[in-house]
Amino acid sequence: MSCKYIQKQTNKKAYSGNMILFPGIGISGCFYSYIGSLFFKSSKKAFMLYNDHIYLRAPEPEDLDVLYKWENDSTLWKFGSTLSPISKFTLKEYIANSHLDIFEAKQLRLMIILKENEQPVGTIDLFDFDPFHRRAAIGILIDSSVQKQGLGHETLELIKNYCFNFLQLHQIYAHVPSANTPSLHLFSKCGFIQNGLLREWLNTENGFENVVWMQCINPNN
Repeated sequence: MSCKYIQKQTNKKAYSGNMILFPGIGISGCFYSYIGSLFFKSSKKAFMLYNDHIYLRAPEPEDLDVLYKWENDSTLWKFGSTLSPISKFTLKEYIANSHLDIFEAKQLRLMIILKENEQPVGTIDLFDFDPFHRRAAIGILIDSSVQKQGLGHETLELIKNYCFNFLQLHQIYAHVPSANTPSLHLFSKCGFIQNGLLREWLNTENGFENVVWMQCINPNN
């Protein structure tokens, strides 16, 4: 899980992952904002946080164990800035603050829920939210057990709709490790353009790795 939900206290940031960790959602994540309904209407057009297969919702106390598992998967730490395990106590505190909206917390985490069994299969994060410049960073994590089923693409399309039609953002962006081919493909498929390269940005076991800067501009705003 990536983003920055734990960043307020720990000053951490992550980029992209593996689990088909899609930028941002990897390991430290950005938490929460209360979303009271799955259906919203903006002044311009309606949008939904669900489709036929999945829906997005705010974190709940019952998500603690799965979040704890994802956050403490050390195989993902290399994709972000996490250097040590995260406690359940810390995660409980962030879940308890899920009533804070994105304008107050400057970040938002939503759980990706599979409709057929009501099980969480990943997370989607908005972080570094800037209401003046109307932009936010994005990150996504899909659990390894359900990868390669199109869930990442479906989730990004839902969150794009939310960002552009409800929050009225001008753009969303992601930092993707250059070696994370699945993430690069996913974001490209969802309309993100590679607009920059951060050279030798990540220190990995194989040496320093570049990070690709990807942007998606709201075509209507």
